[in-house]
Amino acid sequence: MKPVFGRRGGDRSQDDAAPASAPKPATSLKDLLVPVDVLVARAAYLELLLFQELSAIVNEAPALANKQHIGAAANAALERHRALLGGAEAAAEAAAIARIGEAAKHFAGYPERVLGHDWAQRLLSCHLSSGFFRDFFGEVAEHGGRSYRDALAPVFITDEERDQLLPVIEAAIHYEDGLGDRLAMWGRRIVGDTVLAIRLALDVPLGSSGDARLPDGEAQLEKLASVLYAGHSRRMNTLGLAA
Repeated sequence: MKPVFGRRGGDRSQDDAAPASAPKPATSLKDLLVPVDVLVARAAYLELLLFQELSAIVNEAPALANKQHIGAAANAALERHRALLGGAEAAAEAAAIARIGEAAKHFAGYPERVLGHDWAQRLLSCHLSSGFFRDFFGEVAEHGGRSYRDALAPVFITDEERDQLLPVIEAAIHYEDGLGDRLAMWGRRIVGDTVLAIRLALDVPLGSSGDARLPDGEAQLEKLASVLYAGHSRRMNTLGLAA
């Protein structure tokens, strides 16, 4: 808290009064949300990023069955990307492309920080980071109300779609000695960068506190992080990896 300097004697009530424009403290995640159209564009970019990465991994996957699972997941991500932007034709329009470009700049550096060193790490990154963001958008839908819930509807998928990559990752862990330990370390490694990216999605820059946006904003971000960490732990445990 900044100290008050230059207090004059006399009318203490006037000096002590809070400025009329002082922001109210954040009481829920809703108070920190960016406009719905901005958040939808960021969600659409993340789905496009997932599609691009999964499409690249298809070429490296060692078995035909793996390629089929990964290819299906890539196609599903592309469909979600298009649906968020209003369909395939709308997604190809200049305005939509510009919105995606702005989102890409906003998340600049994040994809490289969570890019794995081989196809198994890269696939795990896709599975874990997309789960992180899906949990985040779920919290946004819960706290933001109907406009956010309706606009982000394409992000929310069935359990079958959510688990599409699990057989591939599980098979890789089973057949390659030591891979489980290596993936467990990698899964822990990408958590911090993904949480920072989620803060960016709420316009909280790297190295900044949520309190810079609103009083008590950081406390709301810590509550959000607790929910997201719990989801991450469940995904790691499902794979037999210690979170």
